This record gives sequence, structure tokens and C-alpha cells, in this order.
Amino acid sequence: DINVLNAELAKGVIRYPGSALPGAPGNVLLFGHSTGLPVVHNRAYAVFNRLHELQTGDVVRLRYDGREYRYRVASVATLKADAAEVPLSGTGKPMLILSTCRIFGAIDERYVMTAELAGSYPLQSR
Repeated sequence: DINVLNAELAKGVIRYPGSALPGAPGNVLLFGHSTGLPVVHNRAYAVFNRLHELQTGDVVRLRYDGREYRYRVASVATLKADAAEVPLSGTGKPMLILSTCRIFGAIDERYVMTAELAGSYPLQSR
């Protein structure tokens, strides 16, 4: 339901249903909002603001279930929404895929970042 999806996006990043959890076989697909607006009252709308600035080789860190997963960026692309299909299962290394709309409120183009798993480490307990 689109209303449930929009309500969850207003809270932050969402894992696409059916995509893998970090540490499990397959690809993790996360999506969230981005905006180029200078003032954003809901920080969830700006979570992927700089996604398109990532470059090949950059490291993206994801914390989940007491571990930090590190992914090395393989690509960042601008894709038409109907061409932005992402594989949820893979045959190689597990991937992290991040996606956001290119223009806030518009759904026709997306930024899509793919990154290969480089390693994971337990988080230090305090």
C-alpha cells in the first residue's frame, strides 16, 4: 500500500521487502528520500541527499544487529524509474543497493548506488 510506504519513508530508510538482510545471502536494497531543499524540517527527507556524490571505491558503512558491514561502491547511476530494476539475489558477492528519487516528490528518475561487501566487524559494546 502506497500510504503505508509513504508513512514509513517519513520515518527514514526502508529495506525493500524480499531483499536480503545484511550478513545473509543476496542483495540488500535500501531506499529513502532525498531533497535538494536548503531547509528540511523532517531529517528523514534528506537521508540520501548526497547519494549521487558517492564515487567508485568509496566505502559505505551499514550498522545492523551488532555488526558494521562495509561495502565498496561499484557504481552510482541516474536511471529512469522503469529501468531501475535491481537484482535481489546475486551469484557473486553480496551487494548493497541504495536508491532514492533524483528530484524530491518526482518519481520518474532515481539515483541508484551499488556496492560490494568488503567485510563486516562486530561493534564494540560499551
